[in-house]
Amino acid sequence: MAAAHEFALYVENIPGGTQWRITDSGIIHRMRTVLRARFDDTVVFFSAREQARAVVKAISDREILVAFAERAPVVPLMPLIDLVLPFLERTACEEAISAATVLGVRRIVFVRTQKSAPSPLSPSFKERLHRIMVAAAEQSKQYCLPEISEAATLATALPPDATAVFFHPTGSPLTAALPTLEKAARIAVIVGPAGDLTADERDALAHKGACFLRLTPTVLRSEAAIMVGIGVLRTALQPMPL
Repeated sequence: MAAAHEFALYVENIPGGTQWRITDSGIIHRMRTVLRARFDDTVVFFSAREQARAVVKAISDREILVAFAERAPVVPLMPLIDLVLPFLERTACEEAISAATVLGVRRIVFVRTQKSAPSPLSPSFKERLHRIMVAAAEQSKQYCLPEISEAATLATALPPDATAVFFHPTGSPLTAALPTLEKAARIAVIVGPAGDLTADERDALAHKGACFLRLTPTVLRSEAAIMVGIGVLRTALQPMPL
């Protein structure tokens, strides 16, 4: 009989073997009170390296027994997408990180620009961003958490092997660039901060070969541009099923 539900739960490590007797109170609490898992439900446990589908065989307030059905490595969505993100205000930054995780961004590079917000990447905020990424991955069933790093300038933030695109209302229609993007194994997406990049910063991106692409006839907030733009890219560029 097929399981009634399938949940996803991030854990630091997934043990080997065919069964896992869970006694960790934190995991038990999440499975019982957050996921509300029941006997015979399916749970996909995932870590930074592996995902494992398991079926709940016994559940109580002290331990949970699951049987593993299959395992697989965690792999990023293709094409690889990096996000070059100017520092945003805290709430906007959190929304941007959540959207990027849901859409399978492989790497997020924070960068300082003339109009970006002060750097929010304190150790406590990094930990909060990790929790946001985990929640977004569990909800979306996209199990590859983005890597987060910083770069000093826009130029150093762009991977040399990536096709760079900058979402901007003055750019060309995104559909015009799809034939080029379809050939790219890696794409670097750049969005501007509140107030946009300066003319000099935009010129620097153009000098680096970035393609300026328009998403809508209106001006979007940075976090909205991420959701709309990368969402369109994922829809248009998703690999054909074998």
